[in-house]
Amino acid sequence: MNKLIVLNRESLELMQDSICRDLDIRKELLPYNEEVDLIAKLREIVAYLLNYNMERLLWILYKLDVDEDRLKLALAQSPDDPESIITQLIIQREWQKIETRQKYKPGYPSAEEEKW
Repeated sequence: MNKLIVLNRESLELMQDSICRDLDIRKELLPYNEEVDLIAKLREIVAYLLNYNMERLLWILYKLDVDEDRLKLALAQSPDDPESIITQLIIQREWQKIETRQKYKPGYPSAEEEKW
């Protein structure tokens, strides 16, 4: 669950684009200079939504298709830090979506192209 996905700059930009589109937020609100920055800022957004707009957070998780069973299990195992758990699940799901797009969509930057 706590496995960190290591991303290069292009992957971070793809991740930022995907998250901003899915959460309906401006790119300026979610930096991608470093993976840690992106995760920290996303965690702040999740924490805000948990405290002030739980309905929107639930809608976002539904829209992203975050696995509800994985979410419940993760929250039950570590209830003290729900922001980090939800953030990690969002990052993992967004990465899955990016990998799927790379695999099936013509013209989408592939992981192999990003390595060079």
